[in-house]
Amino acid sequence: MFCSCSSTEHIVESDYSYAGTFHRYKSFNFGRNDNFGGSEEDKELVEKYIGNILIAWGYKVDESKPDIYIFYSLYYDDFAYRGYNQPQLHQWINYNHPAYGEEISRGEVDIDSLTNDKKKSRRLYPKEEYDAVTYELREGTMLISLVDRRKKRTIWQGYASGVMGPDQTKNQRVMRSAIIRIMDEFKLLSHSS
Repeated sequence: MFCSCSSTEHIVESDYSYAGTFHRYKSFNFGRNDNFGGSEEDKELVEKYIGNILIAWGYKVDESKPDIYIFYSLYYDDFAYRGYNQPQLHQWINYNHPAYGEEISRGEVDIDSLTNDKKKSRRLYPKEEYDAVTYELREGTMLISLVDRRKKRTIWQGYASGVMGPDQTKNQRVMRSAIIRIMDEFKLLSHSS
């Protein structure tokens, strides 16, 4: 359990919704974020780094009707956070969509092109339950959430704890590293053509 980690370790974790339709997300935009916790310059950097990662993975910016909205926050105090003990997102997707297995992570197959027979053969991961766990997040936590615009619900969130302090946000390398570590927990390529 991550609650018992020593104070010198950083927590980088993520949670997702079993109701997320990850194969359908092709576009993004940033949601309005009045409670960010950093400066305007920090906001610009966070959006630049997250945006560059998603664009590199094949997602497109859509300012009017994106598939997902991205929200992010910085927290400078320690706090307890409720997360979930789940299989890694890639494991869960590969298990639930065996027709294209690991190819989804390389962006080689579009689930919409699968036949109905293959879609009907979809298996459910043996344990699709939300097993809550509490993480003791240290000061300097960055939280990134992806929200399905149509369903109006969070479908994924990633966080890194103990990586940033108020003075470290001025260090672009530290901020960029934290964002990369968080987004690596998501790392799903878009299946847009």
